[in-house]
Amino acid sequence: HDAAFIDTTINEDEVLLMNTDRSGINTAYTLGIANGECVGDFGVSHAVSDIIASGGEPVSVSIALLLPEDITLRFVKEVMLGAQKAAKKYGAFIAAGDTKKNPKFAMVVTAIGKAHKLERLTRSKAKKDDLLVLTGNLGTMLSGQLTFKKKLNVSKEAKEIFKNALIYQNPPYKLGLELSKSRVANACTDIS
Repeated sequence: HDAAFIDTTINEDEVLLMNTDRSGINTAYTLGIANGECVGDFGVSHAVSDIIASGGEPVSVSIALLLPEDITLRFVKEVMLGAQKAAKKYGAFIAAGDTKKNPKFAMVVTAIGKAHKLERLTRSKAKKDDLLVLTGNLGTMLSGQLTFKKKLNVSKEAKEIFKNALIYQNPPYKLGLELSKSRVANACTDIS
């Protein structure tokens, strides 16, 4: 088909969310600590992260791959397997996609989601005296990049945390949904 058919119900009190993000070969693949699956996970996770940060629930993703002539079929299969696993992890599915020839590899992911109108989260609704809450371990991607690039001697535990931060993005999907449903948060943004 030329377009995806997404079987989703949008009620009067719901809105459709859409976000598009472009990514390329990520650090974990470049450093040789993961295969192409991490590239697919990275692309989908970044697009879905914005849906989650808006108080939405991901429904589907569409992926466009821009492929150089020297790319291998094995790499493309790994990327798509990683993308499929990531979409499933967030309760979404891959609905459509495209491939085009390009001098450099790139992945463009469009995520579609839905949210209740009263549970939407934006960046602009933060209020004076709101608490600032962060999730995850800040700085692990940069620390991991430096550790693996410079072959720094760190503990086994730290190395595993850094490796996982580089391979899997894992935006806080369940927490994001709970925060929006509980209406505790006034505003939200992702820091991917």
